[in-house]
Amino acid sequence: MAKRSKQKLNPSSSLGMKAKSSQQPWTTLSLLVCMIAIGAYIFLGNQKKSTEDGSLMDSDSRVLMNSQAVPNATYTPVPFSPSVGRPIRFVNLFPFELTIYYDDGSPEGVYNGNVPPGRSESTTSYLGHSFFFTPHGRKGQKVAQVTVGNSAVDGLVFYLEPKDGGNSEMMTPELERERQFSEEYFQKTGRHWLGYYPRPPLKHYMWPAEFEGQVHKVVSSHGAGSCLECPTTQTTYELKVLRTAPRVFQINGLLSEEEADHLVALGRNKIIRSTTDGFESSTRTSSNTWLQRESSEVTRRLFRRAGDLLKIPELGSTAGNKYGNALQLVYYGPTQQYLPHYDWSYQENSHYRYVTLLLYLNKPKEGGFTTFPYAKLDAHAGKGSGILFYNLLPDGNPDAMSLHGGMPVVDGEKWLANFWIWDPKRQLE
Repeated sequence: MAKRSKQKLNPSSSLGMKAKSSQQPWTTLSLLVCMIAIGAYIFLGNQKKSTEDGSLMDSDSRVLMNSQAVPNATYTPVPFSPSVGRPIRFVNLFPFELTIYYDDGSPEGVYNGNVPPGRSESTTSYLGHSFFFTPHGRKGQKVAQVTVGNSAVDGLVFYLEPKDGGNSEMMTPELERERQFSEEYFQKTGRHWLGYYPRPPLKHYMWPAEFEGQVHKVVSSHGAGSCLECPTTQTTYELKVLRTAPRVFQINGLLSEEEADHLVALGRNKIIRSTTDGFESSTRTSSNTWLQRESSEVTRRLFRRAGDLLKIPELGSTAGNKYGNALQLVYYGPTQQYLPHYDWSYQENSHYRYVTLLLYLNKPKEGGFTTFPYAKLDAHAGKGSGILFYNLLPDGNPDAMSLHGGMPVVDGEKWLANFWIWDPKRQLE
């Protein structure tokens, strides 16, 4: 093969000087391109490997990073106590459906629902409470039992699996990744991952709650007014931080007295006994009904105002149906209450109520506060005012600190309305 001839350049010539000065930038650029290519190769190789060997996927890493990077992400370990409820979840790794019983000391226990194989079921429980599980339809055959312990040690998610020492066929690679992710999440944040896996960080806006007493201002073109039929006015509302964990805000003057009375009049003759999962329960003794967005001009105005307050303008139109399309009206008579509970519950999809906005329509003579046990807060903002709190953390994990309840009315009655807003888009039934 003939050798290619090389042209020898005279370093002192103008051509030689030009070649020498232009050669270094091209060399640097080539090196940079090579380094980028090598880095991309390594990244893609590791990403593929992480999916194949069951370790954390890239989306999981983003959640873990977001758990620290999101501004005002409060991840104080939840101060669980024996007298305050906590969220727990059961994962059925048996190849058959299980029936859940709360162990109250009686032979039969208290029925708490069913969980299909490979699926999950959640509830709110207390330190020291025990549950036992039987194959569906065979009540006398206990196959598993768990006791709720100190969350900092024992966790809040119970994997129910056969005790024969073998690997459950229900422990899929997805469940194994969830278990590993939950362990790393706890190590990084001090909190347990309580929601569906995998779930992306929140899509909706969250108001910061950096310190108690912090105030945010928001302008709405659909402000409150004493004249129900008059055009709305531009109004500035203030959100005052009551607690940072969970994020709880008070909004004074969110409704006019006339608007509050109008909502009560719309639903007074429609309320029925409240239920939990379709059943009447001693934990929830109120009555309620639902007011649609189009029920009146006032309800339409309130949906638009809530959209401004939450920075979700779609709430004011049918485009917002995927986030929330009805206003719940609730009545509490003397002694009636709603024991501490969560507005989110575990679902095997990524659809969760991310924020609750309470509208106080009157003031009981005594009692009827909204309590947040973990935040040590009992609140009632007064007629026409509101309380806003978030049920989720910025990274999408349900907030165990958001436990709340309606305390018993001691004297008088209590009328309340609330928005439940979902994140992200959900499929309506």
